[in-house]
Formats: sequence, C-alpha cells, structure tokens
Amino acid sequence: MNFYLKLNENLCNIKPKILQILKERKIIVRKKENDDFQVFWEDNSEKPYIQIISDLKFVLDDYIEFQNSIGRDIYDLLSPSEERKYKSILNLVRKDIWFDPNVHSQYKKEDNKFYCYYRGNIQEKFFAETNLDKAKERMIRNCRNELIDSFQLKFDSILVYLDNEFKRLDIIINQMVKNSDKASKIYNYGLKILEDDSTIAMILLGVSLECHLKMNYNADILEKDSLGKLIGRLKESKKYPNLNYKLINEINIKYIKAKHEKTAVIPYLDVEKYYQKATIFFQH
Repeated sequence: MNFYLKLNENLCNIKPKILQILKERKIIVRKKENDDFQVFWEDNSEKPYIQIISDLKFVLDDYIEFQNSIGRDIYDLLSPSEERKYKSILNLVRKDIWFDPNVHSQYKKEDNKFYCYYRGNIQEKFFAETNLDKAKERMIRNCRNELIDSFQLKFDSILVYLDNEFKRLDIIINQMVKNSDKASKIYNYGLKILEDDSTIAMILLGVSLECHLKMNYNADILEKDSLGKLIGRLKESKKYPNLNYKLINEINIKYIKAKHEKTAVIPYLDVEKYYQKATIFFQH
C-alpha cells in the first residue's frame, strides 16, 4: 500500500481519540493580575490521555523517518517537534490551550464586563456581561469549541496534503512500471511478487538498484562491482554529493541479508517501504 495512504488511515483511526481529549480534558480558568483571566488545562489532566498522545507521536515518527530517508521536507502540521513555531496536531494536544493562536484563551474584566484578548490585543466587543462563575463557564466552552475547530481545520489540511503526496508517489511508481530499461523491469517484477515473497522482492530491489547505478554512473564504477563497492566508489569520486548514500546503504544491508542468509526473512512492510523510498533513485 502507498505509504501516504496508509499514514492517512492511521491518522484517521487516531482522530476520534484526539477529539476525545479536546472534548473531555478538564479545563480551568485562573485569575491573574489586573482582572485578567487565563484558560488552562487543569494540572495533570493529560494523564488519562498519555497513551493516545504517544500513539500519535509513534505514527508521526514513522512519517518523519520516511520523509527523511527520501530527502523530502516535513509538513509542519505533522511535525513531532515541540518547538513553538510548529502548530502541529501533536502540539495542539500536548501543549496548553494558549499555545494555539486561533484560540481565545485570555480575558479581561472591565466595568463588570468580560472582554477577549486575541493575539495580545483586547477586543472592542465584550465577551460576557454576567457573574464570574457563568463567565468562566463560557470561557471554557468557547476555548474548547475553538480548539476542536482548530484541530478539524488542521486535520483536513493534512488529509489534502497526504492525498497529494499519495498521487505523486503513485504517478512515479506507475511511470517506473512502464519503463523498458533493465533496472525498471527488475524493479517492476519485484513489485509484482512483493506480497507473495517479500524476501525475494528485496533481492530484486537490490539488483535493480545495482543495475540502475551501473547504467547511470558507468564512468565511475566497474561492471563487476557489487552494490556495496559501487557505493564506495561513488562516494570516493565526490562527484555526487546529493546521492542518498544512507538509503542505498540501508537497502544494501537488507539486500545482502536476503541474498546470503539461508533463513533470512525480510518483513513485507519493510520491503514495501524500501520499494517506495527507492523511487528517488530511479527518477534521475
């Protein structure tokens, strides 16, 4: 399955659990100086949801590993970084309510009326004109609704992004399948048997990559060289600094294991990912 489609499915499976956090997690209002009020998550109220947050980070870590291996940028909303500049869905649930700039989390009382702060500026229209307890209830309800809306918008944007990435990868693989050169034919055959025998498919991926490098960098390598030696020669030449040597090395390790160890079994999901990652070499 296309990596981005699988990621889409995994995130959609977690989505109801994230919404559960935003709908149920306890919220409080604290009075600050000068009749200012701030909305927060209640202390330690994240404890019941630690597993959900951990599951989300695990899915995102898989995405980061895939993107890094093929040298592509990380989409901000899927970033696992805790830096304030990343307004990701992960930071939305693991940081406090005030973290999201689209959520009204700060209020001020003036002349028995409550006003919202938005991005540091107090709004002209008053938010509530009632007693403190009811005003706090409204602050909490308002913040919760805005957090949910923010999450839904971020999630919808992520789905559009993943759909575009899915289509891009699918187009590249389909083009490779149609190519008539030897390396692409070997790749295509490995792709066909991937589900039935992932270990043999791993061997074929290594062979197709070796064949591709020999065809495209033949001035710097020898026909008799193994994939490992090809990597070394290309590195030594220093002509191809942008070639993804880390990924080639990873594929080579799995390729050698599958080819030389009698009992080696390379898991289907690992091989499937390597086939998709390897597309970056065959595009050149």
